[in-house]
Amino acid sequence: MFKRILTLLPLFGAAAFGAQTNLWPNPGFENWNTELDLPGDVAWQWTFRDLNRKRSSFSVLEQNAKEAASGKCSLHLKDDSADRTVSGFGWRVPKPHVYAGKVLDFSIKVKQIQAGRPNTVGVVVVALTKGKPVQAERFIPTAKPTGWEKLNIRLTLPADLTGLCIYLMCANHFNTTAEAYFDDAVLTIEEQTVMKQTEKASVSDYRKEFGTIIRFPQDLPFPWNHEFWGGFSRDGKSQTRYDLKQKTVPLAGIRFRAGRPDRLIDLSAFRPEQVKFSMLASRNAKFFLNLYSCDNGKLGAFGFKQGGRPENGMFRYECTLADLKLSAAPSDLSQIFLQFTESLEPGPFEIRECALILPTPAAKLGESAAFREFLAGSGSGNHVWTQD
Repeated sequence: MFKRILTLLPLFGAAAFGAQTNLWPNPGFENWNTELDLPGDVAWQWTFRDLNRKRSSFSVLEQNAKEAASGKCSLHLKDDSADRTVSGFGWRVPKPHVYAGKVLDFSIKVKQIQAGRPNTVGVVVVALTKGKPVQAERFIPTAKPTGWEKLNIRLTLPADLTGLCIYLMCANHFNTTAEAYFDDAVLTIEEQTVMKQTEKASVSDYRKEFGTIIRFPQDLPFPWNHEFWGGFSRDGKSQTRYDLKQKTVPLAGIRFRAGRPDRLIDLSAFRPEQVKFSMLASRNAKFFLNLYSCDNGKLGAFGFKQGGRPENGMFRYECTLADLKLSAAPSDLSQIFLQFTESLEPGPFEIRECALILPTPAAKLGESAAFREFLAGSGSGNHVWTQD
């Protein structure tokens, strides 16, 4: 089942409630401690998302006087290693326990120079508790260069808060490069009562309604997790082109996974026979299609035991959801898992299209009514999602 994530609240300017204290030290990065080589004078308060590589996860971490949203300087972060690390530079909030149950509002201006993929450069807030940590995030939704963009996160901190860290993320994914500037950080933490008038706000306008085809991962406004193992490796030219350097192992797999409940696909408007899975691949392979629902329960599986049918030099695989012998009608879709029963020979393997085909554009991004019932029944609490 999905873990309880956190409560995110709609975004409103702090100015509406009067002046508030900015807790972020050196918010414009105008000062720099040259001895520590940090934007602050207390070394322990600054940390890294990758605690093994620490500062070496960046190729550049410095004060910069050539780019600034305001003032004279900004923070310049760059990661050009493209290996299995994430590069984030964080500030630990001192005495976090005094902010338990209060509302955090953080904003910062970001100028992205380049990113290997969308949603790579941004901000991550991590709240430690006596149990599992709570995390909120906000990213630049494109890989292209941008001007100065303001990112906001607003959330209610857990009542059992034991630690709080805000990371400025340069590369939030493995095998991805990125470069960006950060400036004008504003961090305020106020009493919960300040936000009473905003709690009824709706997030329905943030939900995307799809057309009659949903491609994975291309059509999703927020990327699903793309995972593969057993001999598959990406060749760097395409999200779904793989370079098999040696035979894959039996039961090797490729998976597209939501990872968060606000990134589910709501299919409750359709009957199983109305939803078709379709995939176009460069090889005639035998595999099982496995679909999973909102609480990670397996909906069903279908085996392409005879492979696919030839189509323009490639191979087409198709079935409806009714062919999967579903244990229940699909309300939410959280995962598509392709499990290859036989080893594939070395060489390129391309999935040109992996998609759901629908009769009408009625599938939406976000929780269905069934998932909300699941949350209520599991005691996971109330939650509201932002656009991140």
